[in-house]
Amino acid sequence: MTTTSPTVQGISALSNAAAGASTTSGSADRSRLNANFDMFLQLMTTQLKNQSPDAPMNADQFTQQLVQYSGVEQQIKTNSLIEKMIAQAGAGGSTSAIGFLGTEITTRGSQANLANGSATWSFDSNAAGVGRVTITDQSGAVVRTIDRAVTRGTQAFQWDGKNDRGTTMPDGRYSISVSGTSSSGSPLSIATDFTGRVTGIDMSGTEPVLEIGTARVKMSDVRSVRQ
Repeated sequence: MTTTSPTVQGISALSNAAAGASTTSGSADRSRLNANFDMFLQLMTTQLKNQSPDAPMNADQFTQQLVQYSGVEQQIKTNSLIEKMIAQAGAGGSTSAIGFLGTEITTRGSQANLANGSATWSFDSNAAGVGRVTITDQSGAVVRTIDRAVTRGTQAFQWDGKNDRGTTMPDGRYSISVSGTSSSGSPLSIATDFTGRVTGIDMSGTEPVLEIGTARVKMSDVRSVRQ
């Protein structure tokens, strides 16, 4: 019956540990792999020096362990290369985000920033009819309601910043909702967008975020850009 020596068992355990390191990448994994490989060589050398003439070392088993180590090292190198490519792609996205500074963008959403007595939204209706625009402040309180004709498709809406009493509201973030009824009496399906000028860019996350006053928009959510 063939038995496996403690030394060979230790080599196998080290190989398995190294294989586990290939699931992620980084300097810690590479250091652990190097340390395990050094121990692997020491154990293999000890096995060669102390092997019994009647039970010589199983060369196939050692070859298998070496091949496994080689595969693990290659996997870690591949993961490191992928990380670098992702980092470079992220840097490219951050660089392109700078081009949005000072531009006017439109994105899906209901919030817009009132500045200098003006806030701009747009909305898309599935049919023509009569609609009601409701504007609320950050606390959810209604500050203005406006009844207007609605056409099918996309249309702009600009608010002069005044409430229902004619008082100019302070600058800040406001929300819009639009409801209505078509000429046939059925409810309109209306999606809202808002438009604003990009005043800053937050690059601290995985995706650049464009700042429009106090509003924040992911770069991937931008629907249109104008100078």
